Order: sequence, then C-alpha cells, then structure tokens
Amino acid sequence: MLKDFIRSHVSSISRKPASPPPPRIATLALTIEDVARNSPAWAIGVRVGDLLLDVNNGPATRLDFDRLASVEEDYEYRFYLFERGELVRATCTGIPLGAEYRKTDEAIIDSADNPNFDQTELVSLWESQNWDGLLKAATTVVERAGKGLTSKLAKLARGKYQPTPAELLRAAAQFELGRANKAMPVFEAFIAEEYKWTLDYRGIGEFYRAKDLIFDGYEDEGIELMEQAFGHFDCDRFADELEKLTGDRPRKEDEWAGAEFPVSYVYPELEVRRRRDVDLEKTLERMEPHQLLIICNLATYRGNGPYNEFMYRYWRIAKFMRHAIYGLHVLTAVPERPTESRILLHGRGLPERTVPAVSRGLRRRRRSHRDPGSESRAILSAGKLVRYDRPIRRLVRSRTLDVDCPTDEIRGRLIE
Repeated sequence: MLKDFIRSHVSSISRKPASPPPPRIATLALTIEDVARNSPAWAIGVRVGDLLLDVNNGPATRLDFDRLASVEEDYEYRFYLFERGELVRATCTGIPLGAEYRKTDEAIIDSADNPNFDQTELVSLWESQNWDGLLKAATTVVERAGKGLTSKLAKLARGKYQPTPAELLRAAAQFELGRANKAMPVFEAFIAEEYKWTLDYRGIGEFYRAKDLIFDGYEDEGIELMEQAFGHFDCDRFADELEKLTGDRPRKEDEWAGAEFPVSYVYPELEVRRRRDVDLEKTLERMEPHQLLIICNLATYRGNGPYNEFMYRYWRIAKFMRHAIYGLHVLTAVPERPTESRILLHGRGLPERTVPAVSRGLRRRRRSHRDPGSESRAILSAGKLVRYDRPIRRLVRSRTLDVDCPTDEIRGRLIE
C-alpha cells in the first residue's frame, strides 16, 4: 500500500552517469542530511550526503519547500547521487519527499553578504565544525549590521545588550580557533539576559561558558551548566562532551516514544464563531489505529517563525496524507496572538477534520532556572507517544511532522 502511494506521486525517474558538480554549482545546491526509508526520496535513490541541485530548473537554495503543496502540479527535481555517480531527474507531485536538507557550507558562506541572509543558517557551519567558514560568514553578517554598533557595544559593556545569533556564533568560532578572551564576554552577555532568541542559541552560549568553567577548575559547576545546555539544545556535540566528562551519555527526550500520553484535557476552542470543546479522549476514540494526532502546546506565544513554518508543514503533509493524519490540537496558555502570525491557523484547503483546533489550556507553571522554556513536541497514535522531543531550532524541511509543544505540565509528568 505504501509503495503504491509513493509510486502514485513519482511519475518519472531518469538517470545518467555524471561527474560531481563543480563548486560553483554546489553553492546553489542543498546537501541531503537524512532520508526516510519508504519515502519518495528513498525510492528515487537519494541517500545522505547527496545533493539536490535544482527544482524546476531553479536553484534549490531559493526554493521554499513548505509551499509546494499541489497534488495536480508536477515538480522536477534534479539530484546528484555520489555513491552511484549519477545525475537523476525525478518528476513528482508536491508531496514531501521524505528528506532533510541543508545548504552546503559553500552556499552559506557565499550568501552571507546577502541582505536577506537568514543568520539561523550559521548553525549548520557550527554543527559541521567549519570554524574558519563560520568565522568568515558570521563576521560578514555582523559587519553588515554594523549600524549602531557603537551603542550596542556600550550596552554590552553595561550588561544590557544580548548579542544576536550571528555574534554568538562568531564568538563560538573565535573560541574554537583559540581566541577565547574575545569570545567569553559575548557568551556571558547572551546567557545573562531573558530569552530573545530560541533556546538552541542559549545552549551554545552555556556550552562554551561551561567549557571555560571546567578549564578554570570548576568541573562540577561546568558539568551542571553543560547539562543545562544539552536541555536547551540536545545535539550530539554536547552529548559527546558530557559522555567524556561523566561517562554517561545524556538521553534525548524523544526516547519517551511509546509512553502513555500523561494528561487528558477538555478545553474551549478559540477563534471560531461556533465554539466547541477540544476533547482529547473523544478525539482518540474516533481515530483509526493507523492514524496520528499531533498536539502542539504553546506556553507563551503563537507568533514566531518556527510556529508559522510548522503550520505550513502541517498544511502540506495533511493535504497529502489525510488518511494517516487525523488532526492537530493547538493548546495555548496565552490566547492573544500577533496579527502577523495568522497565516494558516484554520487550514486552507484542508478537509474539515484536519483543520487545526486551537484552544486555551495547560496553565503555565513557574519557570525553573534549569528548564526555562519547557518546550517539547508530541505526536500521538492511539494515545501513545510516537514522537516527543525538543522544538524546531531552525526551519528545516523534515521527513517527520515535528511539532512545537512548549509545556511544563506534559514534560513534567513524563519525567516523573
């Protein structure tokens, strides 16, 4: 059944032997970071490390995949498969291909001087440990935003300015290249302020502050801070470092998969003319065994970029996989929502059942020092968690439905 479903969305595949693309082409390509088995991408032959060169003859780096949502319209993808030494053209519908993409390091560095450059892309250079490239790209971004730099530095000296992600990541590159004296004030300023940016950046700042503490002989304090950093950004780099220091590898929160969902709820729906209750138990009773319910819990806001991008992803996947996606519950502790974030809340073109139901519930608990955001994600099948992990840290085109769920109550009960 699944193979037939995939074949129905991939109308043609052509292959020919070819040499790897030159560097100038790679700057316009996307690297494949992960591929789901039993997906269109896997059926095409795409594997980790391959390149997506273009879509409909346009550079892959300029395409917003979450807007490809047409069942009727065809899209031509062109991949380079390194293991096979092949150039592959595949014509598909707008269905998600089941791959995660990232810009190549060359593409990120090359585009850093673009005024519309998204500084969140610098995290990819940090993850690949391309310190020279990260320093070059981050410095370009920081210098381009140099207007008002004097006042920023003055505020930084007084402890009132939180650096941008580009400044933080430039400091990370400086630290790795042996210039810790320049980097440490930036890390300290970043983690000293309330959260202006997503928690992964705070985790990076805490990680380097922890390394500095350990270097100065404060190992216990450094390990504690590094554990906190892992709680904010559960990346392999932090896990590897903690395993070296303690002998134990920290557990990622998606390992709660298979547990019973810890709470039930009945909350009134928001932003609809005819208000109804959003009831978890009744929803689960109506679901077929193979169907999934996504729950998105928001502690404080519904207006940031990752939430809007998630809504686009949900809209796209629900259109193609309505047989498997039963629906989405969005629970929020704060009912007011910025007008600029009213993008796809009620789902354009979705069948009525899969239109997101938004309600107010799950009271906010007092934030703790160790878990200030309490952000998590959950996907349910027959009342059991099939995915539960940390929030989206950048706008990645994912093979799974990654759902933002900041909530203290759910995470607390899972841990207990």
